[in-house]
Amino acid sequence: MSKIKIFLILANLFLGFAIYITFKNDNEKEIGTNKLLISTLSKLDSLKLVSGNSSKIIGLTKVAQNWQIVEPYSWEANKLAISNFQTKIAHFQFKKLNNLRELKEKGEILEDYGIDEYSPRIRISSNQDFIDFKIGNITRDGSNCYILANFSKLNEKIICKVDKEIIKFCQSKPRDWTDGSIIKTPLYAIDKIAIKFGDETTRSSHVILEKNEEDWVFIEPFKGDSDNEKVLLQLNSLISTNILKFQSED
Repeated sequence: MSKIKIFLILANLFLGFAIYITFKNDNEKEIGTNKLLISTLSKLDSLKLVSGNSSKIIGLTKVAQNWQIVEPYSWEANKLAISNFQTKIAHFQFKKLNNLRELKEKGEILEDYGIDEYSPRIRISSNQDFIDFKIGNITRDGSNCYILANFSKLNEKIICKVDKEIIKFCQSKPRDWTDGSIIKTPLYAIDKIAIKFGDETTRSSHVILEKNEEDWVFIEPFKGDSDNEKVLLQLNSLISTNILKFQSED
């Protein structure tokens, strides 16, 4: 079993354990915010990150069982990045301070906490339910930050304190969430290679190799044996190639 699969299994086990602990300790008579958070994370199907003033958006959506980046470009998402996000958010402790009614009664406004229309934002969604986080100032002790949490199921907006590490998600780049590999097929599953030289407007040539049991042989432009070691070396190099940047990131 690969290290990636083991990591994903452990991440799912952590989420399951967090759900159990939260449901066990939460008040049976009310819907707890922590319970809603864990429940949404465990069934997460959409994630949106907005950087703030620059309004740069990273959007991810789960299609069937596969995660895709849909903004600012369309590509397969990095499963480890998604699992890391779910695990860290589930681990954060959200300490409730005030709801908007209590804030008004105290004569305070959201801007006192550094929260306005230009604040960095995170939205996590599950089915038709969502939770929005607007991120404000760092607290005086420097370890937390203020956020305005909007729970669609509660129809309530709450000011909380949470670990300031949550800000890093809004500062991330699209490539941090991208599966950068170009070829998804493992080396052992490749049994044919076709290489074309030139283009449609100039004279071109091509080479085709096929795998015959454990050996690679030329099919075109001639039939014959190849240097297996060189073929495998080139294939491994090709499979290991990653995308460094998408044009839409500019």
